[in-house]
Amino acid sequence: MDHPEITKLYKYRAFNEFSLRMLADKEMWLSKPEHFNDPFDCSLMPGSSKTTDDQTHQLCEIIRELYESEEAEKQISEIIQRSTSKPVQEVEDVSITKHMDDARNSGVFSLSEKNDSIFMWAHYADNHTGFCIEFERRKAKNNFLSHFMCRKVEYTREYPNLHRIIDLMDVNLFTKAKGWEYEAEWRLVTKIGNIALPLPAPITAIYFGLRADDESIKTVKGLLKDESIQLYLAKRKQGEFAIEFEEI
Repeated sequence: MDHPEITKLYKYRAFNEFSLRMLADKEMWLSKPEHFNDPFDCSLMPGSSKTTDDQTHQLCEIIRELYESEEAEKQISEIIQRSTSKPVQEVEDVSITKHMDDARNSGVFSLSEKNDSIFMWAHYADNHTGFCIEFERRKAKNNFLSHFMCRKVEYTREYPNLHRIIDLMDVNLFTKAKGWEYEAEWRLVTKIGNIALPLPAPITAIYFGLRADDESIKTVKGLLKDESIQLYLAKRKQGEFAIEFEEI
């Protein structure tokens, strides 16, 4: 399991019928990327046609993975010499088109490493009136947050060149612009989107926002059948633009 130090992941929710149904039915909704608030998310474009240089770059990366350093560099040097002496016309890569279709149809369940981001509370928990679900992440057969298709999102300032990348799935589905870095996002991805599936891991706590009212808290409590789930209420951290939690 990658990043075993991350033992909890969080899902921010507004207080509405869909969120309450999630708790009552113990199901998650995996959305297709077309519904995301970021039009670039899972929808990176390949740009111009693939060139011989792009193809050479991909081949060199594969060789570096297959061979020891000295042998790899020797083979790479020979490849570069051949491609320089005998340049080839632009290369078509039909695999990118298929991948783009697969990405558009995938399902994504987004989570965060953080439960105390005042920006996340504002954007995804209805201006701090909602709640945040804490999921346990550990290496276990029935814990899908430890599965290889649940990964950290990588953030970058440079737009990826898809023609030079071997693992298109990894880059397109798990790469976002640097401006989204505050989300500290993880995501669980399936091949098919817009479907409901059982929750990916046990719920260990619920955190209520600064503006959550008593009636909302009472309603959520009534849906939780597991008494081991801890409940917390956000409060302002004195002298800081920050929040902390107290158990309720």
